[in-house]
Amino acid sequence: MQAFYRAVVAAALSSSAFGLMAHTLKPGLWEIKNTVVSNSGALNQLLSQAPGLIAGLPADQRSKLENLMARQGLTLGAGGAMTAKICMTQAMVDRNELPAQAGNCQSSPAPRTGNTLQFSFTCSKPAASGQGQITILSPESYTVKTTVNAQVQGQATTVNTDGTARFVAASCGDVRALGQ
Repeated sequence: MQAFYRAVVAAALSSSAFGLMAHTLKPGLWEIKNTVVSNSGALNQLLSQAPGLIAGLPADQRSKLENLMARQGLTLGAGGAMTAKICMTQAMVDRNELPAQAGNCQSSPAPRTGNTLQFSFTCSKPAASGQGQITILSPESYTVKTTVNAQVQGQATTVNTDGTARFVAASCGDVRALGQ
């Protein structure tokens, strides 16, 4: 289950990074808020309980997990909500480069049509695949929808994410660009 949760995070980061590749978006710090819903009742329950489960960990384990999530710009909210902060450098924007993604993921974009970009991805650790769509609303905002398919405890599971992204600041502060 923990491996699949990492796949959901990787897919969220992957899809978030794709939106930043469009040269019309600003480089800097971006915040992506995702709502995660699964066809698995058990996974939905786990996602909604995640903040409480983390709070219930022994202090040293909780601190390590919170520090890891903070370094990756991740926070968890109630009901499967997840917020990620992504840093996109000017060089990445200039090269239309995707930041390296967590979870050993590879992404394949389709040509951009107007303000919409379709994409697909596969992740090897943990194994997952999916597709998504990004709609650029302005140089400072976009929406993203993804569908992630994976095996969880031997059962096929589909997770859908709906997200909104907004430009936060030209400086990324202590959030490092993915892959750096």
